[in-house]
Amino acid sequence: MKDLIFDFDELLLKTRLEDSRKFLKESIDAYRAGAYRSSIISLWIAVCVDIVEKIKELKNTGDKKAHQVYDEIKKIEPTDLKAMQEKEREIVDIAEDFGFISHIEKTEFVRLKEDRNYCAHPFFSEDGMQFNPSNLLVKSYIVNCSNFLLVKRPIHGKAILEKICNELDSPYLKSDIMIIKSIIDTDEYLCSMNESAKRNLIKIYLKRLFDLEKSDLSENSIKYCIILAVINEHNSELFKKIFFDYIDGLTFEGLKIFYFIRLINIIPGVISILPSKHLTIINSFVDTHSLYDEEKRQVIKLLLIEILKLSEKINKIKEIMIKKLDTLNDDVILQIVEFEPKEWVKAKMIQLFISSSSFNCAYFRGNLLLKYKKVLKYEDLKFILEGIFSEQKDNYYNQVLGSSNIEEILIELFEATMDNDIENLKLWEEFINKLHETQFFDLRKRIKNTPPF
Repeated sequence: MKDLIFDFDELLLKTRLEDSRKFLKESIDAYRAGAYRSSIISLWIAVCVDIVEKIKELKNTGDKKAHQVYDEIKKIEPTDLKAMQEKEREIVDIAEDFGFISHIEKTEFVRLKEDRNYCAHPFFSEDGMQFNPSNLLVKSYIVNCSNFLLVKRPIHGKAILEKICNELDSPYLKSDIMIIKSIIDTDEYLCSMNESAKRNLIKIYLKRLFDLEKSDLSENSIKYCIILAVINEHNSELFKKIFFDYIDGLTFEGLKIFYFIRLINIIPGVISILPSKHLTIINSFVDTHSLYDEEKRQVIKLLLIEILKLSEKINKIKEIMIKKLDTLNDDVILQIVEFEPKEWVKAKMIQLFISSSSFNCAYFRGNLLLKYKKVLKYEDLKFILEGIFSEQKDNYYNQVLGSSNIEEILIELFEATMDNDIENLKLWEEFINKLHETQFFDLRKRIKNTPPF
């Protein structure tokens, strides 16, 4: 009841259809004037008009059932009172059948219809008493009928499902959550769909996601995941029920595990309630699957990114990745740091930098190392500055020190590690003293001009 509107003027403003609003106003005006029987009669007319107009709305969206019922109503001649009365007796059942009102709400409209009959027709009793509704009864009718029916959009089924799928399947629709949400989480679509249509929409896009071919690895899988995420945000309970029923019967082979990981990464709250068998499937996949394509000689970037996201949510995945560090291709390590500098990859990144095998490699890795500049400890800095010499001793040219523009990186590293730390300053002084006096003039000048703390 907390969502109901009790203010009459607000109810009038929120009544969607103009004809319904006109008869509701008559009902409210009669109520305020104390003409309670007239108020009930006008309210019943508002209800009947609203139901017919909602059926018309559904008909215009292509709903075949609505088309049939609307045609039946419109075929009734104004002079055919019997046919009009028969359809009026069915009108509440029709409203429930289309999902305009719930089974519980229906009882309110049945009572309204009965009381409307009492108000419109005289009693021929010995005492001459007539039906005299109380102001509280009439007010409850106005409030409930408005909130249950007049202010709401009609609930759509199959026809709107086809329409929403056509719009979502447009090749011009970008895979952006705000854009997709602005399209489907609206009064026109999700907010006006019945539960059956929502169920089918979830099943359609789950099936499309897990049936994708390799060529759709990126764009379409992202779009489908976002669509499902928006539906989950709209009705999380319904989504999770259908999602878990669906994956329970899914065989995780080929790309399905990738799509599964991508989907649970984007749906809030799913990972924490995943069944243990599905967590085991993910753990096993991460543990055994290569993140580097040997044939193409490149990192499987999309998969790596999804696993990294997952490692922040599932500790076991992080443990597996840490355990695999020494077996990972160097390019995979660099890709991890480029995506997000994980603390558990820091030591490996330092090692890759100081053991660079070319000038270009040193400069590229040096820029990635700077991602860790604010979290480098004394031991890390010591390992870097000493390692630049020790790891390069077998090379005719020191690939780090000889790299073009490497001084820029060293200066940035120096400034980031000189946070009132005398021990770090000593490390830098030892480092610069090992170099020829003509090397790294700007860095040498900065170290020399840094006063002892």
